[in-house]
Amino acid sequence: MKSAPCMTYLNDEISEQAFTRQLDYLTRHYTVLSLQEAIKLIENNELPQGKPVCTISFDDGLKSVYTKAFPILKQIGILFDVFLNTAVVDNNQLLWLHELNYLLSNFGEVETSKAFNKYVENNIEKVPSNARGIEIWCRQHYEYLYENKLLATLFRHFNLNATAIAQEQQMYLTWQQVDEMSQYGAGFYSHTHQHHPLNAFSGTEHAEREITLARDIMMQHGKSGDFVSFPFGMEVDYGKANIHNALQAGHKYAVEVGDGINSRERILEQQVVSRVELGNVSGDDGHLYSAIELRPVIKSRLKAIKAWLR
Repeated sequence: MKSAPCMTYLNDEISEQAFTRQLDYLTRHYTVLSLQEAIKLIENNELPQGKPVCTISFDDGLKSVYTKAFPILKQIGILFDVFLNTAVVDNNQLLWLHELNYLLSNFGEVETSKAFNKYVENNIEKVPSNARGIEIWCRQHYEYLYENKLLATLFRHFNLNATAIAQEQQMYLTWQQVDEMSQYGAGFYSHTHQHHPLNAFSGTEHAEREITLARDIMMQHGKSGDFVSFPFGMEVDYGKANIHNALQAGHKYAVEVGDGINSRERILEQQVVSRVELGNVSGDDGHLYSAIELRPVIKSRLKAIKAWLR
């Protein structure tokens, strides 16, 4: 199946068949609960005996959660959670990564690189001519990219209207779809406003606004402000200080990509929830065992060794 132009180089999509096999694995080996249910059991020290507990969640608020994942989850009777980038609900604009992928998909890596370098100042490192290199450059120079509105400049360069493309592509959930899934029992929380890598900004003002604005919008739509999932998920991307900013904004917990091991002590003391990223991991038992059970243990032990060496 050909990817949508906004997703071409992201490697984020999996087939419905692989997703169904993932769910089969999880329901065989875990007690699958909503995030709120799982955290409440941990807080109250009431985790059930037998199968360990896990939760299923999605980031970004893509429409495919409603059109592809929701029917499967509903049929099985599994609750799930979605972290929304509030700027793009209702499809009035695109997230920056999707803007970048739209350019790459339609004009190619070389032409997109040339267009970037036409507008990048001489004292800034030049943009590479391959998709992965362009994305890395954008993330490494994100504050410059954002403050100079480079992607908007490139859209004008190619005579594109980002709002019209967002409406045409219909990539994201609508509030109506969010409400329908909420009635089923799905949880909806913040993934910040615009999916910026928060640690890319030299000051604190922008990151604080991203966190606070998204939570306010979620609350205005009757959704919970208890959790926030950070874009890209790892501390190097979100910056440890933004855990404090998230808690100060009213969130009870910050959610990251980590080893997926959530002890009661860590939950209560650090107020951080760790997830395991599956992404495009296949539904084969061996791959899932490695992603969900083996790699998290290795990550946890490596962290312990690193802490001990300090």
